[in-house]
Amino acid sequence: MAVFALNDGDAIVNREIAGTMKVFKKTADTNLPMPGVIFEVYDVLGNLVDTITTGSDGQARTIVLPYGTYYLIETRTSTGYALSGRIDFSIYLPPAADTSIKEVEITILNFRIAVTPTPTPTPTPTPAPTGVLGEYRETASKTGEQGGSKTAAGIILLLLF
Repeated sequence: MAVFALNDGDAIVNREIAGTMKVFKKTADTNLPMPGVIFEVYDVLGNLVDTITTGSDGQARTIVLPYGTYYLIETRTSTGYALSGRIDFSIYLPPAADTSIKEVEITILNFRIAVTPTPTPTPTPTPAPTGVLGEYRETASKTGEQGGSKTAAGIILLLLF
């Protein structure tokens, strides 16, 4: 008969593998933290499992996620910066003996968007008001009258704006 001692006689404890993803969001040009950036967290099947927003320190942390593969999608960032693409990560390492969850960390840099100025159209100058001085004549005659014509004359001042 053989006797085996496992784990130096200590009990073997099976623990669930679970963890969080801690995101550090920074600008690529100044390395400053980016507050207010929003990420959606999806599982491998494409189910939304969490939404996180970076704080004033540029950091955000997911809920505790079970063992598996996930990805982040950045849905809102600071003005003037491009959104990051899809970022895959996994929760697969067991936590340390004195903790119940494992924390995975990632730093994501955002790059400035090159701004192309929109040309301002040149306004068409409005001509100054001008006056046109003219003359009109009106002639009227009644049918059946001999030499019965009236003539009127006047002056018109036409202002154009």
